[in-house]
Amino acid sequence: MKLVNFKKIVVAINVLFCPYYTHATNYTTPISGPITFENGDTVNISNGNSGISDLTTGGKGIQVNNNGAISINTTGSITSAVQLSNGAANNLGSGSTIVTNGNGYASGIEIKGSGTSLTATDLNITAISKSANSAYGLDIENGARVHLKGSSSITATGTGVMIYASPNDKASFTADQVSINATGTNSTGIHTEQNTEVNLGDGSLIKVTGSNATGIENFQGTLTANNLTIIQDSSTGTKGHAIDVRGNMSINGGTITAI
Repeated sequence: MKLVNFKKIVVAINVLFCPYYTHATNYTTPISGPITFENGDTVNISNGNSGISDLTTGGKGIQVNNNGAISINTTGSITSAVQLSNGAANNLGSGSTIVTNGNGYASGIEIKGSGTSLTATDLNITAISKSANSAYGLDIENGARVHLKGSSSITATGTGVMIYASPNDKASFTADQVSINATGTNSTGIHTEQNTEVNLGDGSLIKVTGSNATGIENFQGTLTANNLTIIQDSSTGTKGHAIDVRGNMSINGGTITAI
């Protein structure tokens, strides 16, 4: 009669069939330079510094393995959750969350510089400032490019998306479908400047609430959208504008509501 070593069999089954698992990491000090995150990683910074700052060209940028999701949370007097100026193709995965809460200036993502790009799917950004109109959900500058895939959301007590560029360094923002919610006096959903391109895809929503709030300020940029919904609510103060156009704009379908 031959004896069977069940211990070896169990070990073999574990090796063959148990999925690979990586423990999530909680980063509590600011991250500087390129990094690759794993699904479930978190960044929690409470001293007013940026959560992630990669400002040197030549690296791999910010990545998330296997299109996973991460969470970034920053608080302090002046704070930016993510700062990118690295000339790299950065990717924040799918389902990531960014929250920044500042006493003064606060931004969810600052991205700038030719060759610097960011892609993310179903990204959620929240930027809150205790100082009036000082929060920016997404700040795109001078040659940078951002593409939000899927269904993303941007919330800010100030400006949802700010995009501007120098005359020779076009910046762009593309979204498949995005919901932008900006609140506060003089709040703005999207603000564009010269030499910029914005494509809001199909079915996006812009809602602004506050005295003198404006849904879209298009100053010499180019903006396109299909089936766009704009809700402008200045019922509690000075009337604002649903759209302030001084550039090129093409909106096919949708609704505009001004209260």
